[in-house]
Amino acid sequence: MNTKMDTDRFKNEYPGLSTISIIFNVIGTIIILFAVIALIYGLLLLGKYGTERQMGVYLIISALVSGLLFSIPFFAFAELIKLFVKIEFNTRKEKDNEDTSRFDSIGQKQNSSNFDNNEISYENWKKDNPGKTINDYYASRKN
Repeated sequence: MNTKMDTDRFKNEYPGLSTISIIFNVIGTIIILFAVIALIYGLLLLGKYGTERQMGVYLIISALVSGLLFSIPFFAFAELIKLFVKIEFNTRKEKDNEDTSRFDSIGQKQNSSNFDNNEISYENWKKDNPGKTINDYYASRKN
């Protein structure tokens, strides 16, 4: 499928999840920007002497470690949201394809041995089996 179409569909069908995904990406980007600024400032402090140099080393290490540790989960959650929605789209597409494959080109229901017993609605089954429950209906569909 087209990625642009998936993105538009994602934004239209799940605007809340789309917004949360964007927010997670923005937060991850902001964390990386702060880490880069701290890294640059730490590199500038390396040219100094004494405690400022030591503070620069600590700042560089903490910027690298915390920038990675705190930004990666935000990006991962944003991508997980997109992944779950794509799984839902693909699952729905497969179900739609399965439903449409039961009909021929002019809309007539195909006669197939796979669908004979399983296609009886509960209401029709109930007419033929008075006194039976919905559990009996589902049990008969498994056979």
